[in-house]
Amino acid sequence: TSTSAFRIECGFSHMNYDDAIVYPGQQGKSHLHTYFGNTGANYTSTYQTLMNSGNSTCSGGILNRSAYWVPTLMNGTTPIAPVKVITYYKSGWPSVPFSTIQNLPNGLKMITGNANASSNQNPAGRTFIEWHCNSAGSTTVSMPTCNAGDEVVLIIGFPQCWDGVNLDSIDHKAHVAMPQSYSGSGCPSTHPVPLPHIEFMVHWPVASGTSAGYRLSSDNYSTTI
Repeated sequence: TSTSAFRIECGFSHMNYDDAIVYPGQQGKSHLHTYFGNTGANYTSTYQTLMNSGNSTCSGGILNRSAYWVPTLMNGTTPIAPVKVITYYKSGWPSVPFSTIQNLPNGLKMITGNANASSNQNPAGRTFIEWHCNSAGSTTVSMPTCNAGDEVVLIIGFPQCWDGVNLDSIDHKAHVAMPQSYSGSGCPSTHPVPLPHIEFMVHWPVASGTSAGYRLSSDNYSTTI
């Protein structure tokens, strides 16, 4: 039941208000995003443009022009530049046999998480989102208060099962799904194709004071409270 994985470390690249998945071709339409990897990623990005243009902040340079983006961490109204993202490509849940995992299809798009959710539990009981201070190994479902000199770490997990047909869907989620259970049944019949399980670990520095009051740019609540 062990998990096989490889990981890629990428430094901070840039920020913008674009999202080439949710708002393709629409500049400045999104909340503020933080980018890693391909330095040219923006609202016009496609699989083809990312493959063939831009420098890279990832290990290996332009051998890896992947682009990764997440909501920006904010201290009040001030964006915080991250330290890095570590992206894991894993064999995933024990319920998914190694031998059945397929390559990620070229051009696949997907997002995860829900800014309107009151819980981050997926139907199988595993979390999409977890947090911890870099100095502490235990995780929590809400952002912890980390001290100056430490780092706030966000862990983001993506669905592992694909419908085998669609590279995208209207909500950018319906064509992918989580396995049905952690150690029992694997991918559901509606999404029968197992893919590598992708997981982000984003590190942000706490320069002074504590991280109390930090929030994500996508958080759906008043910033005055």
